[in-house]
Amino acid sequence: MEDAEKPGNQDREALIKHILEELDRDALAKEIITRLHPPTKKNIFLDALKHPVVLLILGFALTGIVGNWLASFWQNRQWERQQLRQIQLKDVETKYALIDELTRYVEKNNVAGRDVYGSCCVGRPELDESSYKDTITKLEVWGTAIDSWRSYSPILERKITLYFRDPEIHKLFKEIRVIGLKLKDIYNSLKRLYKDPEKNREELEGLRDFMSARHTEFDSRLGQETTKLADLIQIMNKEIQADIKSGV
Repeated sequence: MEDAEKPGNQDREALIKHILEELDRDALAKEIITRLHPPTKKNIFLDALKHPVVLLILGFALTGIVGNWLASFWQNRQWERQQLRQIQLKDVETKYALIDELTRYVEKNNVAGRDVYGSCCVGRPELDESSYKDTITKLEVWGTAIDSWRSYSPILERKITLYFRDPEIHKLFKEIRVIGLKLKDIYNSLKRLYKDPEKNREELEGLRDFMSARHTEFDSRLGQETTKLADLIQIMNKEIQADIKSGV
């Protein structure tokens, strides 16, 4: 029985020996290759990246970094949009405030001018002391309104140029200023005559005839001012509404 087992043992030992020899040859081959081509840091790094655990860790890390970056990016975008919208709404408020300023100054000037027009050109009231005083008072009010408009209109024009784009707005505003200058000329003539009523009584009496003949022109100037102001405000409001809808 021992003789039957000996050939099998010999075969197994021979197989083990052969395997060990092959492993030695592989190890020797790897050592030779390593000596001929030493591994670089880059190769070591790449080999490490191929490891499943390393890939898993990198996946989690990149997911967290990219996720946080995207969240921060969208938060910043949202904040920028909110800030831009606040600036846009502030501009809208400024534009409406400019319309209020424009309306207040022009209407104040126009109403005061109509009061003087009514005193000088309508009904031909008697040239008594009461009439003189009433007209002088109205002239003073109109003069104050004219001075306020003349001093502030250049500032208002710069603001309108800054905040409004439509060239028709700028054109109408300039036309209103021109009408104001023509009304200022009428005011200056009346102010000179009413400065000394007794001295200029005859001239005043002649002025009433003169103003009665020109009352259409005087009234027309006042009417043009009112009409152009209404047109201007309409165009300004139209531009504001367009800006609100477009978000500009």
